[in-house]
Amino acid sequence: KKEADKSMSVMSDDGGTSDDAISFSMNVQHTITKLKDEKARKIMIAIDNSEYSQKAINFVYKNLLRDDDAILLCTIWEEAMVDKLVKELDSEIIHPKIETQTSKHQQFNKTFEQAACLKDHNKLTALLVESTSRINTKTIGEELCDYSEKMSIDILVLGTRGLGGIKKAFLGSVSSYCSSNCKC
Repeated sequence: KKEADKSMSVMSDDGGTSDDAISFSMNVQHTITKLKDEKARKIMIAIDNSEYSQKAINFVYKNLLRDDDAILLCTIWEEAMVDKLVKELDSEIIHPKIETQTSKHQQFNKTFEQAACLKDHNKLTALLVESTSRINTKTIGEELCDYSEKMSIDILVLGTRGLGGIKKAFLGSVSSYCSSNCKC
């Protein structure tokens, strides 16, 4: 039985849909199938609501993007973050007047709002991946490389924090891992 793509739109903080809303999917298998068969050049941009993600998006927009490119915005959230996001969205629908501090919903909106310059691109796909850390022991870098291979991505773009040797050794580096291990 083939599962349909469940697309959602990023909502504005006042409860409506933002003009810069980008529809996204949480259906990884559907996205893999859709992009695997795509004949155009495929660019995946890994985003995480950081200034480095914004720089990666801007780089693609200004230097790489062609009209016929297929663009994938990919953000990977841990399962607990997704659960919290869903609970917050439910409570915002039921109790829309209750103020909260920076919520997961606001963080999520900002993640996809970073790519507002790409929202009118005719082959834009946005994917929220729920990383189930209790089941899946892969790092973010391993997941990005795995998805880029499954979708036959041509170019993977992600930001880098520019960590030095010791910090990189202790904290790891998603960009270093991907540049050494991705097949694209």
